[in-house]
Amino acid sequence: MRWKRPVNGYVFVVVFSLLVTFYAQFYFLTHRYSAPEDVREGMIWMAHQKDPALFKDDLLLEYENWKTPAGMKALYYITGRFFDPLAVVKLLPFFLCAAAAVYSYRLGTLLKNRNVGVLLSVLVVLNAWCRELSFNYCAVWFGDANAGAFDPLLWIMFFFYFLKKDFFKTALVMAAQSLIYPPSLLVATAAYGIGAVTGFAGKPVGAVAGKRLLYLAVVIAIAFSTVFFKYGNPSPRLGRGFTLNEMKQMPEFFPGGRTPLFYPDFYQRIANSRSGLGLGGFKIGLLFAALLLAIPLGRKAWELPPALWIILFSSLALFFLAQVLLLKLYDPERYVRYPGVIMLLIFICLNIDRIITGFVHKSRDRTALYALCCAMSFLIYLPGLQNVYSCGNDDKNDVRLYDFLSQSSRDAVFAAHPAVMDDVIVFCRRKGLVSGETSVPYLKNYYAQISMRTGDFFSAYYSDSAAAVYRLCKKYKIDYLILYHRDFSRDYLNAGRYYYAPFNEHIKKILAENPGRRFGVFALPEESIVFKDRKYTVFDCRGFNREEAGGNRAEMFTTEEPLPTL
Repeated sequence: MRWKRPVNGYVFVVVFSLLVTFYAQFYFLTHRYSAPEDVREGMIWMAHQKDPALFKDDLLLEYENWKTPAGMKALYYITGRFFDPLAVVKLLPFFLCAAAAVYSYRLGTLLKNRNVGVLLSVLVVLNAWCRELSFNYCAVWFGDANAGAFDPLLWIMFFFYFLKKDFFKTALVMAAQSLIYPPSLLVATAAYGIGAVTGFAGKPVGAVAGKRLLYLAVVIAIAFSTVFFKYGNPSPRLGRGFTLNEMKQMPEFFPGGRTPLFYPDFYQRIANSRSGLGLGGFKIGLLFAALLLAIPLGRKAWELPPALWIILFSSLALFFLAQVLLLKLYDPERYVRYPGVIMLLIFICLNIDRIITGFVHKSRDRTALYALCCAMSFLIYLPGLQNVYSCGNDDKNDVRLYDFLSQSSRDAVFAAHPAVMDDVIVFCRRKGLVSGETSVPYLKNYYAQISMRTGDFFSAYYSDSAAAVYRLCKKYKIDYLILYHRDFSRDYLNAGRYYYAPFNEHIKKILAENPGRRFGVFALPEESIVFKDRKYTVFDCRGFNREEAGGNRAEMFTTEEPLPTL
């Protein structure tokens, strides 16, 4: 394996990235009802752009439209003219990973040589698809094909052009960040500002022709005004964001809640992947490997281009600033997620090169050692190269359910446990009363409505009276109620973990008031059942008109009896 001609390196890293992506995505590509995890929230606006009749006038759609950057909407609007959104979600990672591999190769070559470029590209690709090296509450870098999936690619491009001092292309990358993943723009702008003032290699980044400097100022001004206009003024229906002090009073932001940010344990505060540095899984192993490589090199190991230290400093500064000022908008860990890992990989590659160069003098032998490093890295990462964080599956019961629900009216409204509703939204493209993925407690008015819906749903779901179900369906104009049998099994109820705080305690209180474990959902009229198998029962709520019936106590089924069958 020799890299005398640049094209050899490009071909290798592209082919390698495509093969690794195919291996990691194999399950999604071969199973119709499976998709990356975060598509559970993105599918609402993706499906609406494809078919405006879907999710029309939906509160969840309004929130997702506010949250989704303009660049992502434009991308899926264009691709939606030709492909189904779910197909784009599954295929886009191939492009993202290949592009990241190419720019990693260019970055390593710029920093040292082509051997470093190949090794850096290999490590970036493996790191991107290793689930334990990703931020540890979600999947992988490129797997979800959402705004966050573009972030590592844009950061690698920023590293490359910033180090190269290509003023114009650095500005274009920053403009792309503002349209696709705004949090990164803040770090990039801070890094550029420091570089322009202090300079590196004796020449400030900003020491360019006046027109180009003015152009960059215009790009940044437009980018920040766009971000502020979009995120700084949510609609009255969504409301303003919670303040830091308000968050500290809400169980939703503590362990067990929907968005845990505050941890009592010191290590959890540092290592968690929302408000901490995300130091979990193999990331600690990477850090340990970097320190081991630095030991024999001493001070020389820390001799890196000043631009890299500027980016790292800017990233950490924004991270700590976000702990105080920006926490209500974004998880602080997002400011260090990719700059930190990319910096760490660069550090490892450069020091491997220093060690190899110091002990091996023949070019062919050096190349062989780099090939060995690439092979060993692949074997180390191989067990984690699976994008297993997914929604949906091809269980025959789920397939029949999704096929059945997809035949319903496009404006039908469903109610189900939020975890079940996540998958119904993705694969059936239908409205839901509340879903787990969209129940984020960031905007006051929005979350007040979501909280009310969630409480009302569980109050009816676990009530001992069918009348509560009738009232729920009437209040929210629900067309279909999906009953997940597992939610009423003895083992599940005894486990005590039903949903996020504070609703988990709410459910426990309801169950405590129903010691006989007889639930009203099983007293609903049998003629309203439109689908039933061993896993799910679907009720047609449109014929319910017995909210005044009073009793309707559960007599048909309890958890002490066998599950119903077809």
